[in-house]
Order: sequence, then structure tokens, then C-alpha cells
Amino acid sequence: MHLVLVLNVEPQVLVVGHDASSIAEAVALAGEGDTIELPPGRYVEAVTVTGDVHIVAPEGGVEWRTRHEGERALTVTGNASVTGVDFVDRGGVHVEGGALAIVDTDFAALSGTDGGAIRVDGGGRIDVMDSRFWGNAATRGADIFAQSALVHVEGGLSCYAAAGEGAAIWAEDSLVSTVGYAVSGAQVERGAAVEALGSGELAMRDVSLVGIEGDGVLATKATIWNGLFAGVRGAGWSANADVEFTLDLDTAKEAGLVDPEVCSAEALALRADSVAVDSGHPDIRDADDSRSDVGAYDGPARRTLWANR
Repeated sequence: MHLVLVLNVEPQVLVVGHDASSIAEAVALAGEGDTIELPPGRYVEAVTVTGDVHIVAPEGGVEWRTRHEGERALTVTGNASVTGVDFVDRGGVHVEGGALAIVDTDFAALSGTDGGAIRVDGGGRIDVMDSRFWGNAATRGADIFAQSALVHVEGGLSCYAAAGEGAAIWAEDSLVSTVGYAVSGAQVERGAAVEALGSGELAMRDVSLVGIEGDGVLATKATIWNGLFAGVRGAGWSANADVEFTLDLDTAKEAGLVDPEVCSAEALALRADSVAVDSGHPDIRDADDSRSDVGAYDGPARRTLWANR
């Protein structure tokens, strides 16, 4: 008779500074499904995650950067999530064939050739939830660069992105979807603030593009519902896009935003007298069961983030 001993190992929590001296050491010690907690502070290192690991900053106040230009702070080839971390100055994220969920995270003052803040390729997937991009720059895709990948952005805010092509998002042969996503103050030399080229597809619902220096959306195949385009210097969207219940206004002031000169969720919300209020798709309902509004934010200072899902 042979006895087989089966051990059920519960996921563990590793605290950097207590259980490990660095994020990289914690990742090396972590088992599948483990959580790594980052206490407040500045972390300067380049880390690769090949397994199933969750990195969280429960108290906030975490800045993660790299020592050298051109390095990525976090490279993911496995399955990972990051919550509450600020990637600043140098580094950013590379998803290389893996999957990464990003929640409540800031990407600021990052730069690179392809993807200043985030690069995802090789069949990888990234889900960016309720996160913010500030002043990133790149040749293509200052905030997000995607090649043969899946990208979903929900509740995202892009401020002052600058790129040669695809200031906020540049994607090729990729499936890109956004809900409750706003881009403000983007500058693009050619192309558009959001680009989805090649054999891929772009789907956007409840989107605001405000004060764009260049075109708004350029895509081989695109669907845009409840889009608010205000003060876009070039074309709002490419001619082959399927567009419904979308406003294209000459100036941001016409949109009736709280403060179109400021890039924040509160400032880009709709005033009660905005032309975008109750002008969205009639089959999409806001949280108060009224007809949906046009743009990323519905009603005075209310988010569409989880409504209507």
C-alpha cells in the first residue's frame, strides 16, 4: 500500500523589508498566487515575474523606478497583478507574452522608443483599471504600445502624452478596448492620439478626447460609442470607424466640462448643463437609470467606471 500525502499550500504574503530585502528577492521567494506587499518608499530595481504573483502597495506612497535608462522596472512573462504603485521617471512595464492586471497605479514622466510607460507584445495581455498616465513620451505609444497583444483600459486617464505616433495608445495587430477612458492635452506629430493599425480592432465606449494636438483616433477597424471629442485639432476619427452617439466639438469649452483646462477626472466631468448629458446611447443606462451621457464621465463629477456593466 502506498500513501500519497497531499499538501494544500495557502498563498502567502511576503513583505519587502521584512521577509525579503528587495522586490526581486520577494519575487524569487514567492510561490504561485503569493502576494508581495511594498511598504511606502522608493524602489530602484528591475524585476522579472515569470509566475503568478500579485504586487500591492496597500498604504500607497510607493515609487518604483530603474537605475538605468532603457530598463523596465517590471517585466512579466507569467501572470501578475500590480495595485497602488507609482512607476516614475525611469522604467515602466513590459508584458512579454504574459498577462498583467494593473489597478489604481500611476505612470509618470516615463519615456522610451516604443511604449514610454507600458509595452505589451508577443501575444501578451494587459488590463489597466482606474489608473493614470502623466506626461509620458515615446516615439510610438507614450502610455501604451501594443504589438500582437490584447489591451483593455477601464477608468483610465491620460494627461499630456507626447509621441510621434499614437500619443496615448499605439497598437498594431492587437485587440484594444476602452471603457470610461479620457485623454487630455495629448500631442502627436503624425497619426493620432489613439491608433490601432494592422489586422487588429479598436472598441471604445464612454471616451473623452479633449484638447488634442493632432488627430483623435486612427484605426483600421474601430467602434466608438458615447465618445466626446472636444478641441481635437485634426480629424476626430478615421473615416472607416463605426461611430454612434458621439459629439465632435470644435473647442473643449463647448463640451460643458467642469474645467477643460485641467487634466483630472473631476475637471473632465460634465456640468449639469453640458450638451453631453443624456445624449448617449439610449440602450446604455447610467447608474441612476437615466439615459447615458456622452464621454468618459457621466453627470457632475460621477464616474461611468463600473456603471452599465
